Amino acid sequence: MAKRKHIGLRTKLASALACLLPQEDRDLCRHNKVSAQFILSKFDWDHIILHCHEGTDEWHNITPMIRADHHKKSRKDTAIAAKVKRIRRKNVPPIVTDMEEAIKAQQAYLMKFQWHKPKIQNRPWPKVQRSFLKRQKT
Repeated sequence: MAKRKHIGLRTKLASALACLLPQEDRDLCRHNKVSAQFILSKFDWDHIILHCHEGTDEWHNITPMIRADHHKKSRKDTAIAAKVKRIRRKNVPPIVTDMEEAIKAQQAYLMKFQWHKPKIQNRPWPKVQRSFLKRQKT
């Protein structure tokens, strides 16, 4: 019996990703004997945690998605990333070169985040005993 050839990673990856295709597409690819590269071209790699949220390119942060579905999800992800960028830009203190202006700018920036202590509300006068208000049971 002859020894088998080595099965490359590209072929193994295409085999695994083909399981994510709908059954009709999988059967069509199997009957037409398409290449592994064709199967791989049907997929994109999606980041679970976005880069703007400190996501990495490690194996545990990416997942394969069918290209059309990934395109829809990427539109939403782009909007989220843009909002994060706007919020971060809004909360950055202004850059000032003059030292006195820098101190004033820093104080003004910090004043936005200071919480003012609420005043303790005083009671008007000591409460009167309310026992005389209760009806006498006779």
